[in-house]
Amino acid sequence: MAFGKFVGEFVVRSPLNAQAISRLVNKGQAWTSELRRGRFTCAYDDARNLDKVLHADGKILEAWEEFIGGLNKPPFADYHAAEPGAARITSVQTLYVTGLLQTPAYAHALVRDERYAVERLERQALLSREKPPRLNVLLDESALRRGVGSREIMREQHEHLIAMSYRPNITIQVVPYTFLRSNESATETGDFTIATMPDLTAVAVMDTPRFGVTVTDPEVLADLVSEVATLQAYAMNVEDTRAFLHAVKGEVWT
Repeated sequence: MAFGKFVGEFVVRSPLNAQAISRLVNKGQAWTSELRRGRFTCAYDDARNLDKVLHADGKILEAWEEFIGGLNKPPFADYHAAEPGAARITSVQTLYVTGLLQTPAYAHALVRDERYAVERLERQALLSREKPPRLNVLLDESALRRGVGSREIMREQHEHLIAMSYRPNITIQVVPYTFLRSNESATETGDFTIATMPDLTAVAVMDTPRFGVTVTDPEVLADLVSEVATLQAYAMNVEDTRAFLHAVKGEVWT
C-alpha cells in the first residue's frame, strides 16, 4: 500500500535495518518489513514512533493522515495494532489453537517462518500484564485432534490449554463434532477473532495461517457476534472442556 511504500523510502535511507527499527517502536522483528509490503496499516501512535526513529521530521505523520487518517477511515486500520488495547478478546478457531494460547513448540511447528512464529508468541504478553483482557476461546474439537508437529508437541499444547483455562481472565470452550456435523453453516465464516475495546467499539480479524484480514464493518461484526453466541450455546462448559482436553490428550497424544 502507499503508506508502506512511503515509509520504505525512509527505511532505505536509515542506518538501521528493519529489525532494529521494529525493536525501537516496540514491535515484532518482522513488523517494519511487513508494513513496507502493505500487509497491514499502522495506528497513529506507531506512525509517530516511526517518524521519530527514522528522523522524518513529521513527514511520516503527514503521510499517515493522507493515506490512513481522516474522518471516513475506520478507527482501527489493523487488528493487531488494536488488540493490545482490548478489554475483551473473543476467538473462534476451527482449524488450530488460537495464537494467543499456542506453546512455542506448537507455534514453530505450525508457522515454519521463524519471524511469524516469534511475532505470534510475542502477542501473548498481553495476557500476563497487570490488567489483562478477558479472553474467550471457542475451539473446534478437530483442532484438538489435528496433529501439529509431534505427539510430544500436541501433549504439551493440551497441557498448556488446561493450565491456561484456570486463569480467571480466560475461558476455553470446545465445540463438539456432534454440533458441527448437524449445523454445517455454523462455522462457515472460518477462524476469526474479535477485539472489543473499553468503549465497546470493536475490530475483528479473519485468520489465515500467516496473515489476517481486518474487519471493521458494523454489519459484518454483528454477524460474527451472532455466530459466537450460537457456538457458545452449544459448546461444552468450562469444566467439561477441561475434562475433554484431558481425555483427548490421553486417547490421541500419548
